[in-house]
Parts: sequence; structure tokens; C-alpha cells
Amino acid sequence: VYLYPEELVKSPKDAGIVYWGIDYSDNSKKLFIKAQNVRAPLIISNCDDLTGWSASNDATQLTRDTIRFIQGSASIQFKIDETLSPNQRATLKFTPSPSFDLSSYQNIGTFLVSLYMENTNGVSSVSLRWATDASNYWVNTQTTNADGLSFQSSSWNDIIFNWKDATQVGNPDSKNITFFQIDIDYNEANFSSPQFWNIDRLILNVQDRLILTYY
Repeated sequence: VYLYPEELVKSPKDAGIVYWGIDYSDNSKKLFIKAQNVRAPLIISNCDDLTGWSASNDATQLTRDTIRFIQGSASIQFKIDETLSPNQRATLKFTPSPSFDLSSYQNIGTFLVSLYMENTNGVSSVSLRWATDASNYWVNTQTTNADGLSFQSSSWNDIIFNWKDATQVGNPDSKNITFFQIDIDYNEANFSSPQFWNIDRLILNVQDRLILTYY
């Protein structure tokens, strides 16, 4: 399998060989390709500590978890308790210092959030908001994980949020993003509370465009 990043490769001789594999599970055949991104991901938060993080609505008890994590040295564990508010929503907010200039990622970037979901019964969606202030922001809502599957219980779920698909509210300034907010919405009638979840990594990437030649 040969990789042709359009921005870098001018002729086939410049193409780099990448690792690949074929998966035959689920009665289907899938080709998986591992390639190096042309542009390194921007780490918004590695979630190794609680600096800048806060919880509201039905989210509470933020703690540093050095047992369950997927990168770095830890993740952030939090409790979802539906009795804390009438909103049927758990909210995590990250306030960086200083703010982020994301202008070079506007409309081409993709955010990735990894959530360990203890039990997904009743969970309807996960939203990411990146904002200049409370009245000016972008928001993207997802109802599946990065593989397009339903959220998985007792498992890490990678969730992606494409900037180009986000809804703009007000007039946010991509050069001055002062906070990021994750909202987990659920149907209280089907949700088992309290639950302990984890978040690990909030990153922003630019997806590479790949041209693959195969037989």
C-alpha cells in the first residue's frame, strides 16, 4: 500500500510505504492503514491533571485517575449523579491559560475526545463547544463514536467533532478560544446513576487527504 499525501508528494517515487492490515471480523473484510499525519495534533488538554477543569450540572467529583487511562500518566475521573440538577446533562468545562488561537484550524480541524463510559443506557448525545465566551461559540453534537457505532458501555469511546459541521452561535473569534465544554445528555428514565466516567485527551487535528492505489 502506498501513501500519496497531495500536499507533499509530487511524483509516485516520493510515496512512503505505510503499515496495513486486513480484518475479517463481523463477516466483513476491512482494510486498516496506519500512516503518519502530515500535521501533528494540537493537544488542548492531555487530562493528566485537573488544572483548568471544572464540573457542573450532573457532573461532579473530579479526580485524577492513574489506573484507567489511555495516554500520558492519568485521566480525569468524574461522577454523573442525576439527582444534582433537573437538566439531565453532565457538563465538563476546560478553561486553558492562556486562551487558544485556533484560526489556522477553522473549518478544517477535527476535535477528538476520549470518554470511558461506565453505562450508556439512556445516553442520547455528547456535545463539544469551543467558545470565545458564553454567547459566542461553535458547538458540534454526536450520537455515535468515531467508528459510527453506538456508544459502548464499560469501554473507551473516541468521539470526533468536525469543525466544518459545527453550528456557530453569535460571533466567536477563532483567535481567542477561552474555554471548551463537553455536555453529556441523557434520558433520566433510562439512566442508571450514580456512575463514574473518565475523560482522557482533548486534541485538535487536521485530517490528511490520502490517495490510495490498491488491487
